Amino acid sequence: MLLEREGYQALTAVDSNRAIDLFTSHSVDEVILDCQLPGVSGDVVARRMKAIKPGVSILMLSGDDPLPKEKLKPVEAFLFKADSITVFLDVVKTLLNTCRPALNACAIPDRSDQKSEEAMDEFGAAAQARAA
Repeated sequence: MLLEREGYQALTAVDSNRAIDLFTSHSVDEVILDCQLPGVSGDVVARRMKAIKPGVSILMLSGDDPLPKEKLKPVEAFLFKADSITVFLDVVKTLLNTCRPALNACAIPDRSDQKSEEAMDEFGAAAQARAA
């Protein structure tokens, strides 16, 4: 698995119920969540997770068109599945390094009309500036 090759420990769930079970029973630093899960949408799962552990960062992925901003409210970052692996790994690392539960200092990149890596570059630069 990509994340494990990069040195991360990963838990994997095939549906929303298992995802919530793993989330509540393990120490989790970040969640990577598909927006379309069997039985319930990713934004609903993200809201449930935030109610349980509000300080955990959530990265939502979608293979579809941009999601409405309302669906992105509970997440710290959004990427398209078509974005490069490099961008994906950069966002994972940035969220882990800059999202501080006590400060609640994460930004959601506005990807509603952009699919370019430029948007994520801006997000990464802003996150690094906050961390400094």
